[in-house]
Amino acid sequence: MRDSDTPIPLPPWKIAGTALKRPALLALVLAAFILSSSATLSRALMLLAPVPLVLAAYFWYVVTMVRVLRRVEDAAKRKLLLLKRWYGIDREFREACAADYSPLDLSIYHDRANELIAAGFRPVRAVVDTTAEKLFGWRTVIWLFASLDATTLACVWQHKSLEIAAGTHPNPRWVQEFTTEFTDGIFIGTSNEPPTADSSSSAVQRGQLGPETSLSELLIEHENAKRNALRVTPEISCVEIRTLEEALASIHREHALQRAFRRPLGYLDPEEIWRLYRRCGADEKTAQMYADVADDVRTRELEAAGEPAAVWDRHQHELMPI
Repeated sequence: MRDSDTPIPLPPWKIAGTALKRPALLALVLAAFILSSSATLSRALMLLAPVPLVLAAYFWYVVTMVRVLRRVEDAAKRKLLLLKRWYGIDREFREACAADYSPLDLSIYHDRANELIAAGFRPVRAVVDTTAEKLFGWRTVIWLFASLDATTLACVWQHKSLEIAAGTHPNPRWVQEFTTEFTDGIFIGTSNEPPTADSSSSAVQRGQLGPETSLSELLIEHENAKRNALRVTPEISCVEIRTLEEALASIHREHALQRAFRRPLGYLDPEEIWRLYRRCGADEKTAQMYADVADDVRTRELEAAGEPAAVWDRHQHELMPI
């Protein structure tokens, strides 16, 4: 379902025909005028000589844009499929074994573990994210730690391979993340992952401070955010996490919030595509065009599934309720 005031982006293969109508008509009118007003045929041909060159240049421009938009559409389809696979199922984990560390740097885990223990955390368990392993071929071993007061879950992990969109920061060698869940269902997280353009549920507030941020700096930022949340809403408290079962249950609840946010959008938010290209240096018009392509991809996906699609307000850069 679309708002009648929201223009429907044309598929790339239709752009060429639409774009060439006006210059083709102008060329015909110009040709007729020159032929009717010229004294000789040779004079008319001389005046008409630039017209094919102009049309050829314009046609080359349109063909190039069609190819670019097709690549953007293919990229949007791949991102939608990735998000649908990731958020369409529950995350699964298994306990890690010695063989799981073969492609990873175990010394990083021990260094981070020593820092966390010194900061007042205790080890919970080491697990492998089997969902990431099955879907994307990532070998992800996560070491879980709980703060001594049980209010913060700390995770340390590495990826064997991790694809990041062009234009973002390079992969960090390791990822450190602190998460606190509150009794009102809100999650606050702080990590050293590079900032991304990805959209998120309003119930999941995650600060991404970049790969150069130290563990101690992350913890200070997280504790400040946690205290601020408790000060603003004094009637809530932190969900206590002490065991592996409690840690995984909290991770599953956060994943469910993101799934509930993504599913009505068709899993792909055009706004995040707009932000991505703007962050990579694209101008407003170009970023808007690419976001329109993503909006068309996600809408067609939802319509094919017989589900209503939230309408993207391309002027306000937000998705309107269904």
